[in-house]
Amino acid sequence: MALAITVRNRGIVGDLRYVVAAVAFDAFYASGGEPLTAANLGLDFIDLLQADAPAGYVLSYDYTGAVLRAYRIDVVAGAGVSGADNTLIKSATSTLEVAGTGTAFQVALGEVTATNDMSTDLAAVRIFVVGR
Repeated sequence: MALAITVRNRGIVGDLRYVVAAVAFDAFYASGGEPLTAANLGLDFIDLLQADAPAGYVLSYDYTGAVLRAYRIDVVAGAGVSGADNTLIKSATSTLEVAGTGTAFQVALGEVTATNDMSTDLAAVRIFVVGR
């Protein structure tokens, strides 16, 4: 399956073109991201793609692979995590960690797994694309 793309606006600024569009993920997220090429948007090349994802998700465009990837928060916990008396802290490596009597864990972004149904959560994602 593929992304459904609805172009909302197009324009030209200097020698660059821009496209404002909405993309809708479907019921089967592809492993490694959903294909989204410059040609899909009426461009020859994508210089910049910004996506406005709903809360809990981060979208990232892979310029080399021409795919839009979806990530969401994924908690990685050690054995014996105790949540009763832990405190959330920012570590020296800028990750969020829990300090306390339990084993610390980190909150990271994990790519959405293949075949996840994204048709509801990512049904109308706005993207802004600058290209040529």
